[in-house]
Amino acid sequence: EAPPKAAGAMYNPYESSFFIQLRNIMTFADVNGGKKWDRVVIPNDPHTARVRLRNMIRRGVPNDRRRKVWMTITGATLHMDKRPNAYKDALTAVFQNNPDRVVLNVPAFGGAITPDRHLLSHPSTKSMKRLLCVLAQRNPDISFFPILPDIVSALLHFMS
Repeated sequence: EAPPKAAGAMYNPYESSFFIQLRNIMTFADVNGGKKWDRVVIPNDPHTARVRLRNMIRRGVPNDRRRKVWMTITGATLHMDKRPNAYKDALTAVFQNNPDRVVLNVPAFGGAITPDRHLLSHPSTKSMKRLLCVLAQRNPDISFFPILPDIVSALLHFMS
């Protein structure tokens, strides 16, 4: 059912139907798909995981399995096995043994940093800022990538 139209506001039926479909997919994945996912063993190889889990992923991944699934199919698990301290080393290189210090100048990569829009908790907002600083230092050639803060925010929602 569509939300009521606010006084003076433009109603966008595509936006509301998108959110309705997203809610239905998330609910289906958590309620119906959860039973199927309980029996699934996620392969460690990214290619094998993508091939075997493709259809199940398209139907939705339950919240408690998202981190493991996405870390595996992107190859992040293999990378972390090879270099378990990669992110910690990068934080140390950027923040000189003080990763908890307050970050005032967050690189936006040509976009806008609006933590309120991303609905992140305070610790997740700090993580987003630190991660963007690490990405900026490790990849100085990337100067314009305005959607990067949004991507980092989305990944924090699904990976933490």
